[in-house]
Amino acid sequence: MSNKYDDLLTIIANLEKERKEDKRRMALMEDRLETMERKMRASGIEVRNIPKSTGETKDFLFNIIKKDRKGR
Repeated sequence: MSNKYDDLLTIIANLEKERKEDKRRMALMEDRLETMERKMRASGIEVRNIPKSTGETKDFLFNIIKKDRKGR
């Protein structure tokens, strides 16, 4: 009976250790994700006052902006 109790204590200790490591890794991954999201937002461009159309692509929007700049 005592051996089983000791085995269970060992198992519980190992599970707690794994849980702490998992929490540490999750925090690290969340930090990395937040950093990546911040970097993506920093390089984004917001275009306003252009009517939305179906099937918009980056090239389509680029051409609209390029045409608008030539008209100025």
